[in-house]
Amino acid sequence: MGNKKMSKKSFMVLLVLSLMMFGSSFAIADDYMSVHVRPLPLAINTIVDYQFNFTSDSSCSNVLFSDSLSITTDTLGVGAGSVNISDFSGTIPSYICEYRDGVFRSSSPVTSAFYDNIYVNKVVSNDWSNVTISESQINDLDSSTAWSSSFNRDSFDFSYGINYTSATTSYSNVIQLTNGNIVIAHKNNTGVGILTICDINGSNCVDNDFSGGNTTAWIDVIQLSNGNISVAYRDDSESSKGKISICDIDGNNCDINIFNTGASYFLKQIELNNNDIAIAYTDGGNSEYGTFAICDIDGTNCVENVFDSAISYYNSVAQLPNGSIIVAYNDGGNSNYGTFAICDIDGTNCVKKVFNTGSTSYTSINLLSTNKIVVGYKDEGNSNYGTFAICDIDGTNCVENIYASTNTNFNSFNTVVTDLDSIIISYIDVTNSNVIKVVTCNSKGLNCVITDTGYTSNTYTSLAQLDNNNVAVVFKDSSNNVGSLVFLDYVGLQSTYSDDFIGLGTASPSYKLDVNGSISATDYYGSDGSQGMTGSCGSSTTLTIVDGLIISCS
Repeated sequence: MGNKKMSKKSFMVLLVLSLMMFGSSFAIADDYMSVHVRPLPLAINTIVDYQFNFTSDSSCSNVLFSDSLSITTDTLGVGAGSVNISDFSGTIPSYICEYRDGVFRSSSPVTSAFYDNIYVNKVVSNDWSNVTISESQINDLDSSTAWSSSFNRDSFDFSYGINYTSATTSYSNVIQLTNGNIVIAHKNNTGVGILTICDINGSNCVDNDFSGGNTTAWIDVIQLSNGNISVAYRDDSESSKGKISICDIDGNNCDINIFNTGASYFLKQIELNNNDIAIAYTDGGNSEYGTFAICDIDGTNCVENVFDSAISYYNSVAQLPNGSIIVAYNDGGNSNYGTFAICDIDGTNCVKKVFNTGSTSYTSINLLSTNKIVVGYKDEGNSNYGTFAICDIDGTNCVENIYASTNTNFNSFNTVVTDLDSIIISYIDVTNSNVIKVVTCNSKGLNCVITDTGYTSNTYTSLAQLDNNNVAVVFKDSSNNVGSLVFLDYVGLQSTYSDDFIGLGTASPSYKLDVNGSISATDYYGSDGSQGMTGSCGSSTTLTIVDGLIISCS
């Protein structure tokens, strides 16, 4: 699309529809693009110099046109300005390059976002005669969105961090309970499995032993539909057996059962729609085969089934809409490729499909409402980059997206998909001093924004989205080796999605364009080209109607 031509007005609409790299909102008026920004780290009452170069290449060398401006932030750290695009020559740039205070920050592709998503905040123009979004372009959309906020910023702002325990921790996992509290399952400095339950802001934390005083590893925690907490783990005090501990919502009264008598690791669990619990794990007592244990909701009557008769590491599990179970893992029997095994609800009749033809680790799988699968992983076959693949619901047609072109580690990492279909991933940036970071992308894998928490860790990060739309990230703080919790304020990517439809004022569009409100236009036309009437029919009783438009009356 880099050599195509279009009108200046059409390009200005393209800008407002696709330019999301700044975490900002935009409006077009004549030859100016208004931009709201919130620089990070937070800059209050500060003059910040910006330059925006519109280029044909990601290296930002071939500049098609450019503008510089100074923006003064307010007491909230937010500022606004207008980018002059009057020098636009008609060739659509492929990239927009941002410089702040003379320092290059990033380049972002223009055209890919335009074809995959439409972002609407407010567009003002005196001349719409050359502005067209064609039917074919709408059909190419997998999702669309209408922004409701007055401006949008970077996806997360750092809020605060706490130490939720004075003990050294590992294998930490965090979820939010239905009563609003946060629960962190972890191994403490003596090796005992602990459920730390805190209120939503990380205070008033109480520790409870879920392992009966035994030492633990490979811990995973979920909340069940009956309100209880399920912890799957390896019991290192009893020959590394796989165990499941079912506790009440306060972390007390835990009942412990064995799901595998052999050594068990790389554990992940889910509750199925038939209320059974499915645990995916590596069975060290059976040649490290990838295995399911399907248990009753109370952790009893577990039945094991092998999903891959080869060494299988980094297991992550989800349930598909048709009831099948899908596990993403490293297939040691096939060059350590990233692989899906899709099985019946009882863990049998598994079919394997490769999602990454390279060595793959730290997988985490989730579902998107667009009938897609998203799986995050460390791509060891591509410089250890942080990557996720978005695939069809049957595990095919996977498209990979690199969100971190640095060496990444995830350990107990989670890929969270919000109700708004934003993809949120926590990870450790090994290249940059093991800093814990959080990346947020839309459901197409575009418009990714990375937030630096400022904390470092060398093991075991996990995150949970809270019901206030903020995110809690749990980890072992490298500075003092204790269990820590960071809260991030979620302030961006507030969007609604629906396949092939655009909704304005509605989160559930049912038509190509579904408007909840009044529409003002000069003329209306049916699919056959007939022009709708704009006057009245008086006392006429015979109406000619095409596509819901009154064409004539007599």
